[in-house]
Amino acid sequence: MTKQARTYVKEMLAGEGAGAFTVGKPLTFERLSICPVLCTVKSKVGYLTYEEALEEGAISVTEVGEHGTVPKLRLENKCDERVLVIDGEQVIGAKQNRILNTTILVEAMSTLIIPVSCVEQGRWHYTGEKEMGSSRAPLYAKTRAMKSRQVVNSLGMDMGYHADQSFIWHDISERLALNNISSPSAAMEHHYAANAEILGKYQDFFAIDKFAEYKAGAMVGAVFALSGKILGMDAFDKTETLGKRWEQLLNSYAIEAERAEGNGELDPKSARAFLRKAGEAGMKTFEPPGLGRDVRIVDEEVIGSALVFDGDVIHLYAFDTGRADGSRGKTYSTGT
Repeated sequence: MTKQARTYVKEMLAGEGAGAFTVGKPLTFERLSICPVLCTVKSKVGYLTYEEALEEGAISVTEVGEHGTVPKLRLENKCDERVLVIDGEQVIGAKQNRILNTTILVEAMSTLIIPVSCVEQGRWHYTGEKEMGSSRAPLYAKTRAMKSRQVVNSLGMDMGYHADQSFIWHDISERLALNNISSPSAAMEHHYAANAEILGKYQDFFAIDKFAEYKAGAMVGAVFALSGKILGMDAFDKTETLGKRWEQLLNSYAIEAERAEGNGELDPKSARAFLRKAGEAGMKTFEPPGLGRDVRIVDEEVIGSALVFDGDVIHLYAFDTGRADGSRGKTYSTGT
């Protein structure tokens, strides 16, 4: 099972077989360029997204016990369908806002303790409901990349799905300071709120139905580039999930544009080469909370993860984290 999970991921990224990834025509707005990731074979795995489950009253996310603990939350799935929660997804409320440290597929009628990180340093008390809600402001894409490397290092030391909390707090505080944003609790949510106008422009330009491949039912993800340099990619097992997650996903990459310099388009050949590069990287497999296998993509230049369940890759992401010399945004050779 472990070897098969890695094989599924490698074949999808390498562009081999009927269920492999291909790329479409990119769109560019100012500093952000997006190249669709396509797949003609969709999974038959059924699930609700976190937001859908919340709307149906089918899920409850609360503190662990009366006193709570920063890196853990209790998730109860009260319905007869599985629920998918995504790496970097923000859950808000309770004693402080958190983000998911990994993608989790929660079995129907089950309860899990899920690994999280705090994105609101200055609060540790209830301000309303004890059950957590949803947010359109996920963890920043670049911070997700660094968190992913921290998590895989933690897994390698048998310490579980833990990230460097101090790093995440510092990153959020730095962004708030650079934007002169006042946030008494140093909340990531406030940073997104302050940038709502510019994020709205990106949402309008990159509305999911602007991509012909999405309307054709072939688009399952995207490669994102800043100023023509690849930052990362996210993809799901079906077009419908991408559509439901698109606003949050786009926000996590568009928010990075404020710190990028210069415009630039993404060459589809470079996007294809990046997927192939991720497929050639080393991979390690772990048992995540919930269902399936977690295939971690681990390389000096690429970091990522894929949740594999019942032969399907439910969610896959990869980031260009730069070369060993610290440089970033490599343009990959497209080969022949």
